[in-house]
Amino acid sequence: MVHKSPSPQSGGFFYPPKFKIAIFASLKDCFFHMNFRLLLILLFLALSFVPLLPAQSISGLITDAYSGFPVPGCGVLIKNEDAQYQTSSDQNGNYQLLEILPGRYTLIITREGYNNLVATEVFAVPGRPLTYQHELTPLAYEMETVYVRASDTWDVRQDVWVEVIGIEQTERFAANFQDPARVVSALAGVAQLNDQTNHLSIRGLSPIYAKWYLEGMEIINPNHTNNAGTLSDLPTQAGGGVLLFSSQVLGNTILSKGPHPVEYSNALSGIVDLHYRNPSVTESKYTATLSLIGLEGNAEGPLGPGKKSSWLANYRYSTVGLLSAMGVSFGGEDIRFQDAHLQLNIATGQKSQLKLFGFWGTDVNDFEGMENPEEREEDKERFNIRFENILFGAGMKYQTLIGSKSLIKAGAVYSRSDALRNQFRLAPSQDPDFYRYTGMQNELLSSFVELQSKVGLTGRLNAGIQGKWLRDELENDFSPGEDIETAQGTNARLQLRPYANYLLQLSRRLQAQVGTAVSLWSTDNRLLFEPRLSLTYHLRNSIRLYGGYQRTSQDAGQVIFSKNQLPVMNETSRVITAHLFHIGYEEQLTIEQKLSIEAFYTSIENAGIYDGALYASQLFDAFPPAAIAYQGKERVFGIEASFEQALTQSFFWSANATLYKSQLESPESGWVSSRFDGGYIFNLNLGKEWEKFTDRHQRTWGISARLTILGGLRDREINAEESALQEATVYASALYDQKLSTYIRPDVSVYLFKNKGNRTIRWSLDIQNVASIRNTAYFYFDAVTGQVEEKTQLGIIPILSWRIGF
Repeated sequence: MVHKSPSPQSGGFFYPPKFKIAIFASLKDCFFHMNFRLLLILLFLALSFVPLLPAQSISGLITDAYSGFPVPGCGVLIKNEDAQYQTSSDQNGNYQLLEILPGRYTLIITREGYNNLVATEVFAVPGRPLTYQHELTPLAYEMETVYVRASDTWDVRQDVWVEVIGIEQTERFAANFQDPARVVSALAGVAQLNDQTNHLSIRGLSPIYAKWYLEGMEIINPNHTNNAGTLSDLPTQAGGGVLLFSSQVLGNTILSKGPHPVEYSNALSGIVDLHYRNPSVTESKYTATLSLIGLEGNAEGPLGPGKKSSWLANYRYSTVGLLSAMGVSFGGEDIRFQDAHLQLNIATGQKSQLKLFGFWGTDVNDFEGMENPEEREEDKERFNIRFENILFGAGMKYQTLIGSKSLIKAGAVYSRSDALRNQFRLAPSQDPDFYRYTGMQNELLSSFVELQSKVGLTGRLNAGIQGKWLRDELENDFSPGEDIETAQGTNARLQLRPYANYLLQLSRRLQAQVGTAVSLWSTDNRLLFEPRLSLTYHLRNSIRLYGGYQRTSQDAGQVIFSKNQLPVMNETSRVITAHLFHIGYEEQLTIEQKLSIEAFYTSIENAGIYDGALYASQLFDAFPPAAIAYQGKERVFGIEASFEQALTQSFFWSANATLYKSQLESPESGWVSSRFDGGYIFNLNLGKEWEKFTDRHQRTWGISARLTILGGLRDREINAEESALQEATVYASALYDQKLSTYIRPDVSVYLFKNKGNRTIRWSLDIQNVASIRNTAYFYFDAVTGQVEEKTQLGIIPILSWRIGF
């Protein structure tokens, strides 16, 4: 059940809400500080007594991309300008390279009958064993070499349809704060809506149309402080202040902007799929991080005999108190969070693998208003506000080889979020007893079973079934005076989705994928057919053209509207459908350089609208003021281009630009701009490294920078007179015809890797918004100043951190 606030009518002991919050806050503060001290003690003990470990190693597993079976006899070579190492895969597809000198390498895998695989950005660091999994594609056409970025896993099924972010990028990109979701916002077509959050608008669509996945299965919003940076200060299911999964536990982060691979579902714009990294199977490893936002400890190593299984544990405690003491403003709020992860990779036989994982996190956000009315400078200072959230989940993923050409995969993950917000108005005011409590609980159970089979020499069939159970619960207590009004609602629904996808080679140069899924939603008891078609044509070894179409659907989710200032569940909830198209051009200019150009079009058929004109999708961070009908239409179209040079010669850079139009269909005005119609997105990322070797250590200095320029989002006109009467923001227009100013943010990162013996130390200084540009977030009516005010985003944020691995 949702955490419930007390009411005067309930029996037993009654604590006033404010007193109850004070007790809960004191207990939670004690828990946070106890964990902080305990972690400090454990870290210093670990640094004092853990013995030095062997030098750097690189190991991996090579499999057939179509059958999943190991590929023996592969030539494995890693090289740079100064050194090279080579070996071959054994009968089980495994390889291992030992005693690797520190540095950056290119990895090349060759095998007769398969395309060569070239992976860039392999970074060998002492004390950090690298474990990879590679998939080789059969040599069926003139694409003789497949270029990938070094990462824990690579799924060729996704190829041009998705983008993969590896550990290397998360380490290098400026001002990422060890949050892969912020690195996602540096990719083409992705806009980060607020400096202090990772809410993502993908190709001009609302963040509610994007979904979060873990190990290929959908989960609830996995972000701390998921009310941060919103209009309403209420929790969302779209993003938050920082991802619960830090870069210390993640390997690949996969972004799919659509059309999506057939195994993804329930998203109309984008999917961010997080994957745990493979822990070391060769030796134990420990990492400790100390920064201005907190502490983090990580441990991993082999599990059991044979060095085929492994484990990983991670704990992070974070507070922005140190930053606040340095003068960094977070709106006067005290923000704290912590999280923990446990992962087990278990080899259950020569042909099977089991992955078990669990995660937990909690966050608290306190804001204290000003008791003295004469000291208040903004509307928010009239209130005391406390926000809390608890997130947790657990899951498993299993795969086993059957026969000689098939692989069975299965998995399930349960995730849950409990968020509550209490707000009290300080005296004097028109309503001295004003009190609002909002509690939201979100649950999601995702599962799947899939058969992957090789058909002939160049064909592959994937067929499976997905099941999802979703449940949302809302409770809201509102007291404008002496009485307390209560609203409650629960919304549970189920999706069953069988699917199949067949990849076939039509000619030496032309490849096709034909797939379909059938979604059965209990929401409105109907079957939805979701076909998918894609074609890839290879002009020559380095150039390919591609195009695709997909129909997809998404559950409208926890649909809430505000009736007399009281959020309640919408009585009708529907499934929204969309058509996704795109065509593209990709050229691998060199091993390090790649150019991509892509055009896209998305049409949403039955979007939720209220008051006959406004779209619920635009208010992902607030409640619509009326019940929702599913009769609206949305569309977005545009073109994006990106260029990337990998970091192989001590220098890297990438640039991307997107031009787009995001529109809603208004009954009165026809097609008009949506809230997210910024018009353009531009990102530039670049960096340089310098290395110095001696007999005793290696030092790597690096500097990276990022420039983000976004066309201003849109807002509605505010009725100042009516807002003054209601002491709240009241809009005068239903159209998003007020364009905000252009968003500009430069970021800089400076770092130093120092490798000495078997230990690696990393110093870094990440500076978000180094120019401290005060970009506009939105406009609102301020009851303290009595006029419409501009709410700006964060200024400069410096994060100094130190990390040791051994």
